Amino acid sequence: MRCLYAPGEGLAVVTDAAALLLPAGGVELALALEQRLTEGAGLARVLGEIVAGAPIGTGDLPDFLLLAWQDDGVQVFVRGPLSVEIARETGDDARLDGRGVVTWREERVPGAVRCSVGALGDGPALPVSAGVVRAGALVVARTAEPLPTPVLVSTPAPRPVAEPEPVPEPVPEPEPVSVPEPQPVPAPVPVPEPEPEPEPVPVPEPEPEAAPEPAPEPEPQPVPDVTLGGTTWSLLPLDDEPAAAREDADDAADGYAHLFGATQMRAIEDAAVREPDEAEHGAVADALHDGRTMGPAAIAALRAARAHGRAPDAPAPSSGGHGVLARICLSGHANPPERGDCWVCGRQVTGEASRVARPALGAVQVSGGEVVQLDGSYVVGRRPKVSRVSGEVPRVLTVPSPQGEVSGSHVAIRLEDWHVLAVDLDSSNGTVLFRDGQDPRRLDPQVPVLLRSDDVLDLGDGALLTFVGLP
Repeated sequence: MRCLYAPGEGLAVVTDAAALLLPAGGVELALALEQRLTEGAGLARVLGEIVAGAPIGTGDLPDFLLLAWQDDGVQVFVRGPLSVEIARETGDDARLDGRGVVTWREERVPGAVRCSVGALGDGPALPVSAGVVRAGALVVARTAEPLPTPVLVSTPAPRPVAEPEPVPEPVPEPEPVSVPEPQPVPAPVPVPEPEPEPEPVPVPEPEPEAAPEPAPEPEPQPVPDVTLGGTTWSLLPLDDEPAAAREDADDAADGYAHLFGATQMRAIEDAAVREPDEAEHGAVADALHDGRTMGPAAIAALRAARAHGRAPDAPAPSSGGHGVLARICLSGHANPPERGDCWVCGRQVTGEASRVARPALGAVQVSGGEVVQLDGSYVVGRRPKVSRVSGEVPRVLTVPSPQGEVSGSHVAIRLEDWHVLAVDLDSSNGTVLFRDGQDPRRLDPQVPVLLRSDDVLDLGDGALLTFVGLP
């Protein structure tokens, strides 16, 4: 691979098979990515390093461009307003940019021979084979592809060295002038030392008085026998502590004293189990329904409407109140701003984009038959838990796992703007994505993946998540 760059404010990372441009700089991130590429780490590890450097989530990712040469062309990852021109062997050039996406745009361009980002301009174009440089534009090509000739900066001719000036002869030092010897100073009169003060006579400390010995306890006096009616009775000595006080102490010691006095008497009739009537059953069912679960019939109707081009019911607005930029179709459905036809009914989308409440972005069907609307984020697992988070608090969705192959908190389903993302939460057995027309793909831990309609996530142990009706 050959690479030329024009100096600029950004940072470019170049290796023998890949090139990366960070237009906003970031020295620490650039050095970390250069180490990953030099070690031969996969593209997923490099993208994971970029995601880990974001302060909050995918919405705060830096703009970047990553080019990785493959056997049949080049693989491009771009985010933000960056634009890359791709020249092919067949002559039909391509142009890609990262505008209007949440994470990044990923494309594989077969037959590519040269990629250009920005213009080299009239300034010097410098070659680089490997390392990190300050750059504002890049031109990257395969080894066989000629690049524009670098602009050579002329080196000024060396200036002639002036001959050294002659060293003047040393001036003879003047003869020293004799200085009269100083008069001797009389010795100081010694001062007599003061007499030492007499040491104080130590006073003996008084010996501590011995503590008085405790008085011996009186021995119990025997109780005399009593004779009544010719019969002699032996009397036992009385205990000083009352019996009632001893019983109270025993009750407090066993830990159940607080229960006494709280027992209530009930009739056996009150414990009988009765069947509720139909009115009560309907009221209970309405109270327990959460308003987000869809039955199999509802999801089948949604798929049938999509297949025949009919307009299904509009997705319910999200209860979380999260606003998104949207354009409205002729039937009143909210749509992503870049769409020309409605993702719900297929009719034309008109008007300017405005912020509205985000509708439910389709649904997810669990292998057991339960279908849940995607009107918020979820943590899915065998025993899912939600740790302390900022912003929207995700809900939990429990899936069965008889063999324990599904982790407690296995995968997260996140909603960002109009996109549905899946993130593996460092699960023990991993998460596999099945997508029509592609090979099964194992998700990298903590790396978000953009989901499409009809995608299936396999959590193991027969737990499958099928996504339907996504925009």
